Amino acid sequence: MSRKPENKFMDAVHSQLDPATIYKMKITPVFSSGEPDVIYEGYAKDLFVEYKFLELPKRYSTMIYFDKLLSEKQIRWLTRRVERTSNSDRPPPYIAVGCKVDDKYQGILIPYVSGMCPISTDTFRSNLSSAKDIANRILSMVS
Repeated sequence: MSRKPENKFMDAVHSQLDPATIYKMKITPVFSSGEPDVIYEGYAKDLFVEYKFLELPKRYSTMIYFDKLLSEKQIRWLTRRVERTSNSDRPPPYIAVGCKVDDKYQGILIPYVSGMCPISTDTFRSNLSSAKDIANRILSMVS
């Protein structure tokens, strides 16, 4: 069975994480939906991340709307989590938006905020990070 590009992007990030340093659990909602894809548990904090995959538009001026990548239930869950972490030292939920460039999985890792502003494909491309860099950023947030 073929794996979805979103899962391949997630696997690329996860392959860069040392299981001795960080615990990761893929959340598979069987009876409900809206929960983020993964919870990362470090020695200091926990982090929820929703993974998305994007086929990059060919035109650099095309706008990318993050809220259109998310379902209504995901937006509600992420918004609630932002509210619950806003007055604490816990990190808010993040969105990892991946794509494939030159046969490698790359992406951006951004904190979720309600009503996220769209960005151009050009800006998205200029902010791409490798799977290793994304994994290191996740690790730094939970350590």
